[in-house]
Amino acid sequence: MKVLAAEPGGGGAFGPAILADSAANSYVGPIATHDYGTTSVGTYARPAPPANNTHPIWETECTPKDTGPITIATMVYAAFTTGGVNAWHYSFFVAGTAWPASVTPYVTTTTSKLAAGTPITLTAARFTASLDAQSVTTFVGKP
Repeated sequence: MKVLAAEPGGGGAFGPAILADSAANSYVGPIATHDYGTTSVGTYARPAPPANNTHPIWETECTPKDTGPITIATMVYAAFTTGGVNAWHYSFFVAGTAWPASVTPYVTTTTSKLAAGTPITLTAARFTASLDAQSVTTFVGKP
C-alpha cells in the first residue's frame, strides 16, 4: 500500500527527508504540496519539485490571498506549469449537515468549455467519477 506523503518543498520539512530515505520512499505514492499564498494574480510560477522526485505531486491545500476566480485560476496554472503537479484539489465546503444529493461535473477540454455532464448521485456523502485525460473537471453540488 502506498501513502500520500507530506509536501516536498516550501515550508514542508518531511518531503526531502522521505525522498532521501529509500525505505520510506518505497511506501510513498503521491506527494502533497500546498500553496500558502505564494501565488496570486500576476504571479505565474511556483517552485519546481526536487530534482530527485519520482512521485506524482498533488496540490492538496491552498490559502489564497483572495478567493476570486482569477486568483484560483492563476494558482492552478502555476501549479501545473512550473510547480510540477499533476492533480489540483479544491474542497467543497458544506455548512451544517446539508450534503448535496448529487454533483454535476463541468468539463473543459480542447473541444468543450465547462460542458455540464450528467449529475452523479452521492451515497453517504461520497461519489465516484472517471475523469477524461487532458481535461479539467469541476464538480458542483447543491443540497
